Amino acid sequence: MINTFELYQLCNKQGWFTCGSNRQYERMFNLARDGGNVKEIALIIWLCSESATRQDVESLIKQHCMEE
Repeated sequence: MINTFELYQLCNKQGWFTCGSNRQYERMFNLARDGGNVKEIALIIWLCSESATRQDVESLIKQHCMEE
């Protein structure tokens, strides 16, 4: 699974989560810390992003997890 620092870096690099609040961002990180699955995390990112598709977000998170 992806840790919160890696998730933060990926969001910044991809320009994700630009429409979310700080509270939503923290909740996403809490979900990641608690072992949330890729589909859940990708859905949250997609809902709080303007220019990302859910499939692209999920795919890039999965790809990142496989590299580790």
